[in-house]
Amino acid sequence: MIELKSIYKSFEDKDVLIDINARFENGKTNLIIGQSGSGKTVLMKSIVGLLTPEKGEILYDGRNFLSMGKKEKKQLRREMGMIFQSAALFDSLSVLENVMFPLDMFSSAPLRDRFGVIERLELYNTEQLTDIVRRSAMILGIPCETDGAEEIAGRARGTPRIANRLLKRVRDFADVMGNGSITKEIASIALSRLEIDGLGLDSLDRRMLTMIIKGYNGGPVGLETLAAAIGEESVTLEDICEPFLMQLGFLGRTPRARVATRLAYEHLGIAPPEQSSPKDEGQLSF
Repeated sequence: MIELKSIYKSFEDKDVLIDINARFENGKTNLIIGQSGSGKTVLMKSIVGLLTPEKGEILYDGRNFLSMGKKEKKQLRREMGMIFQSAALFDSLSVLENVMFPLDMFSSAPLRDRFGVIERLELYNTEQLTDIVRRSAMILGIPCETDGAEEIAGRARGTPRIANRLLKRVRDFADVMGNGSITKEIASIALSRLEIDGLGLDSLDRRMLTMIIKGYNGGPVGLETLAAAIGEESVTLEDICEPFLMQLGFLGRTPRARVATRLAYEHLGIAPPEQSSPKDEGQLSF
């Protein structure tokens, strides 16, 4: 049971919670209803310890949360759960890392040892994506030859969502350029005009690699500097471009900077340098 006794909370000269008393019994669903700005969120944050009231008591089964030490509060928080009104994730962490964060905080066992089964998500291969494209084409009523579906699948970055999006774009080209049927030739022409090359790199991927190679002698160059140089948000480069380029072996990443690999030079048709120049980090060199 959670019990609130004479809770007061203010911000500067504004009193938000004034002598709040309530009891939340086990096994019951409770609603806290009020107008916008009436203090609902402040009350909830006070109950779970994200805010500290100036006066009063918050009792968890008779234990006063406000008078506890750090170690006791940490122990009690293992019994709590809260869904925030708006996003409350760590932008710098992956989905898996966000999910595992409380486990890492409140358990002393090695992270992997807390899971009975360890699985790894892999990208789809071309054969699997070809089947997905053909099935999507059948559902959408799009005539699509097997080699046309394979051409789309090969440029979809191992991702069904991208494959299905490309299928719809290629369909538009097929309606204009042919008889509406997607062939390998139609798919190749359409995807080339969309600036998606044979490995699935798009114009942003190539701009990023080209800037690292030509603008910064192949790197190393910091992410924020690189983003400013090509006029893109750093989060776009980090979330959209980097994972795929790293899987292809085109990009090397350290906590400090990014570097283009020899494979990136070869793919773009640029002669790789004889030696790298790490001293030029962050210096534009056209």
